[in-house]
Amino acid sequence: MRMFRRRRREVFREQLRDLLILGGLEAALVVGVVVLHGIGALFCAWALGALTAFAFLGWYIGGDVFSLPWMWGSLGEQATGEELEKLGSVWFVAHDIENSHGNWDHVVVGPGGVFLVDTKNLQRATVTAAGDGLSSGRTRLAGGSFRGGAVGLGEAIAAQTGSRPWVQAVVAVWGKFPQKHHEHDKVVYLAGDQLAAWLQQQPRRLTEQQQSNLAEAVRQIADASTASASI
Repeated sequence: MRMFRRRRREVFREQLRDLLILGGLEAALVVGVVVLHGIGALFCAWALGALTAFAFLGWYIGGDVFSLPWMWGSLGEQATGEELEKLGSVWFVAHDIENSHGNWDHVVVGPGGVFLVDTKNLQRATVTAAGDGLSSGRTRLAGGSFRGGAVGLGEAIAAQTGSRPWVQAVVAVWGKFPQKHHEHDKVVYLAGDQLAAWLQQQPRRLTEQQQSNLAEAVRQIADASTASASI
């Protein structure tokens, strides 16, 4: 969502001249509604409504169809966030932590360990997890990118604690994913609505103290990311 909003601001700055023209037309139509009577006033009211709807639609989609993938992705991340809320207070969850290669969608720390959850919202075609990756129509997502994210998070935690924990890469898939669950080469692919239940089913691997220390390390990483983004 942050990337979508950033892109939207950029697009509207680039289109400022067109926006001013649109604003001028709307102002003229408002005057027409007030001053004119009969069919003229009705036409101005209709045109004003159409232009307002067009402007709202443009704002909603970011002013550019190339911004839509960011918005679509953000909807998937929101769905994953709602799923993770089912875990309860025993678990620590952090969302959207920026890093040098982009961001970590969701970091979860619980009795079963540390999990990096990457959200994929793939609604256009049936999603298939086969071998080392995920496919949906022409879209192909390699498992290596998910493993790389988990390794990077483990290294960031090690910089805070002095010890690198095992981070399990998990992909939450939103869309038509008949398999529901697939594991290959240290990556777990799950239907999004199965995520919380799967996490809760994992055997305990951390003591309460270890879990607390790791959660604090992730919290510090998230706070540092937020501070850096605001500069």
